[in-house]
Amino acid sequence: VDPTDGRAVADAPEPVARRAVRSWLRGDGEHPPSSAAVERVLAVARGHARAAELPGGRRVGRSASRLSLSSGVVPVQSPRDRSRKG
Repeated sequence: VDPTDGRAVADAPEPVARRAVRSWLRGDGEHPPSSAAVERVLAVARGHARAAELPGGRRVGRSASRLSLSSGVVPVQSPRDRSRKG
């Protein structure tokens, strides 16, 4: 099951959907995601939520039945840094 295809994940048997999402969230060598994180992604895939925050500053969102995983960390400049750009 393609874990970025929300419809396929939602329609897949529960164990298959969980395995696909867990593998997708794990990526290359990262720690396995918590069952709570997997549940949040499944809720997004099933249309119960439009997006969900995940541990590590990541976020999963859904648009046109496609799931996307992004980093929720956005660098913030301090006022001092902004004034140096002059």
